[in-house]
Amino acid sequence: MATPNKSSPDEILRPSVNSSADEIRLLDIFPSEDKSSPIACSYRVISLKPSEGQHIPLYETLSYAWQDASSDPETEAPQILIDHTSFPISTSLLRALRRLRLPDRTRTIWIDAVCINQSDEVEKTQQVNLMRRIYASFTQCDIWLGYPRVVGVFEEDAQAAFDTIAWIGAAGEAMDARFSGVDVPNPALPAWFQDGEDDRKEGLNGELRQRATEAFYKLFRTPWWSRVWTVQEAILPLPRRCIGAPVRCRGICLTWPLRQSWGPPTEGEMRIFSSAGEEPVSTLYRWRDRKATDLRDKVYGLMGLKGRVEEDEEEDEEEEEEEEEEATLLPGIPSCDYSLDAQTLFCRVSWALVEQSNSLEPLMGRPLLR
Repeated sequence: MATPNKSSPDEILRPSVNSSADEIRLLDIFPSEDKSSPIACSYRVISLKPSEGQHIPLYETLSYAWQDASSDPETEAPQILIDHTSFPISTSLLRALRRLRLPDRTRTIWIDAVCINQSDEVEKTQQVNLMRRIYASFTQCDIWLGYPRVVGVFEEDAQAAFDTIAWIGAAGEAMDARFSGVDVPNPALPAWFQDGEDDRKEGLNGELRQRATEAFYKLFRTPWWSRVWTVQEAILPLPRRCIGAPVRCRGICLTWPLRQSWGPPTEGEMRIFSSAGEEPVSTLYRWRDRKATDLRDKVYGLMGLKGRVEEDEEEDEEEEEEEEEEATLLPGIPSCDYSLDAQTLFCRVSWALVEQSNSLEPLMGRPLLR
């Protein structure tokens, strides 16, 4: 194997992408049976508008927090190998890649921090504007919350918590089926919901219940739930596009989406919702506390939400392109533009909200959240 060249992300020679052809970079992660071996990858460029008779190659997406609870910004960034060149990434991403790398075959994933040149404002603008298309064309979205031990949770407790989430999803699907006239039994309750053998209220599972509840509490406070980009990454994926197991507990990796809404135990944590019909001022207010390294992403990180194509809609290619053009969070802000500074962007957003509502309500504080 060739000796890797050390480089910064800005110096990496990435294959160019043609914005007019809706091209994106993907990352092919090479297999390894040795879990401690360096992560070796290669770039691949594909088009989200394939020629007639061709198909978009299969790929997954990764949703994660760039830094996790145990990350130390003072330590040297870990490295992966991309086309024999060292590429620095966050500790959180390295852990996710180690968990996702397969032992026997290549895995192809789109990862924003690696597949977009973050230092090129023009490219970043073009690629972020393709975000809805990227999340409409994948096969699976993996959500990385981190290793349970990092947040002080035992693996069996984390599994109990996510077994409950899976049960909520299955119960919701059973309820939908019954509303449609299909007689479907309810799924069995998770073990920690059930009473003990003596049938008393507290039962013999009181300790397990407490531990699973604490696991919920801690896992819902991992950094993933605090970042603005993860909102769009969780809402945009369509259920028909997702495959795979819902939970892998050795390093918590969810396959999104769960069909049901599962709400936060406290204010400020995520509730999955459809943005259809919600006013832009309410969307921006709802997620205002989400963090972003770049303040402009407090707006750009939510712009893919409006006009989401629902699962049951069938439209021809021309209608889809028209909808794509019209689907904007703010009429006055048709697309992301990283050439604008944060102050200019926020002024334009404020004016667009005032014009849209024909009132000063957007400047007066909390809107009505429906």
